[in-house]
Amino acid sequence: AKAKVDAVKDGAERSYWTGRLAEANGEEEVAIGHYAKAVRDGDDSGEQRLARLLEHPKCGTRVAALEAISGLKLKSARARVAALAEKGGPGDGERVLIFAGCDSKRSAARVLAELGE
Repeated sequence: AKAKVDAVKDGAERSYWTGRLAEANGEEEVAIGHYAKAVRDGDDSGEQRLARLLEHPKCGTRVAALEAISGLKLKSARARVAALAEKGGPGDGERVLIFAGCDSKRSAARVLAELGE
């Protein structure tokens, strides 16, 4: 699969498929970096994938996707960010010993405010 991805000539498309490969290998946060690069280079598929990752079962993955969406100012993801800000996701707010846990609901509310109308 990596050889096929490496053979893709368009850099933005190659970034997207590199992200899909990383995601398939369980490296979601690495994938998010590739999707963000794909978006910066003009690939809409990366934008769509970042938005879909807001529904990921891992809170850390959702937060990383939110950070990418915020950094890229992806207003197209606003509806999904709003849904996450309203409902939250699995594991939000869980504490580990005395440490605050991950909270994608709170992060989504912040990103929603940054994206504005």
